[in-house]
Amino acid sequence: DMLKAELYFQHNLRADSLVLLSNIVKTHDYSSIWLRIGQIYLDIGLESEAEKSFENALWISNSTGEKEIEAYAYLGLGMCSIIRSDSNEGVDYLKAAEDLFNSIGHKEGIQQIENLLKNNER
Repeated sequence: DMLKAELYFQHNLRADSLVLLSNIVKTHDYSSIWLRIGQIYLDIGLESEAEKSFENALWISNSTGEKEIEAYAYLGLGMCSIIRSDSNEGVDYLKAAEDLFNSIGHKEGIQQIENLLKNNER
């Protein structure tokens, strides 16, 4: 089902992907699944649901040491905050993501954060 959910996501079938992932996460509480659920909610404009999903991804990834997922969860939380017009909180989340991306040498993530920070300077 995870492969099918990812395939749906790649083909912009967000609702179908969300249904599958929501069922999977009931029995497999993985940070990567929560991260994808958050991304889908953000894509379809449900920021509060996205935020909850990113918080779950952050909590799990922090406890399991998954730095990349933790960084992307902070990125998602930052985007949710910015959308809610809380740019200070958003920038704080983005800087936390940037620090994590730097610590693991994730150049694509660093570039993405730098672009977002340029657009949301305090």
